[in-house]
Amino acid sequence: MIIFRMVTSLRAHFRVRSTEWLLAGLLANFGRVLLDPHPTFEGASYAELARFATEDHWGWACLVAGGLRLGALFVNGSLYPSYWARAGMAFVSCFFWAEISLGFFTVGTVPTGLAIYPLLLLAEVYNVGCAFKDAGQAGYLRAARKAGTGGSGRW
Repeated sequence: MIIFRMVTSLRAHFRVRSTEWLLAGLLANFGRVLLDPHPTFEGASYAELARFATEDHWGWACLVAGGLRLGALFVNGSLYPSYWARAGMAFVSCFFWAEISLGFFTVGTVPTGLAIYPLLLLAEVYNVGCAFKDAGQAGYLRAARKAGTGGSGRW
């Protein structure tokens, strides 16, 4: 019964949170690619990232952050709402997409990464806003129920 509830709940939440799932998976996969033995940071586009940490450090950081975020989304979608974890992990993910975008901006050429990574950052900022809105709305409804006013579900 619990597994059925988890699967049903995940299916219901996945559509609404699809961009969060996608970006969490992309971040984890980006980390996995950086951990491959092929040197990614030899390209000029990654020089900015290389100034702060090694390729392995970035790889592990992205993989762990993406994995934790996937875990938070799983918990949120199957067990109980975890709005603040979603918001926090999306905020952390913004850092990675911003750093990657900054690296592509500072390279001095026009790499194709400029067509992708800044948009991932914007999508992540949107996800942060959605998670905070969900948290605020849930808090409002909880307070309204506690006060006995019921709450309309609207702000």
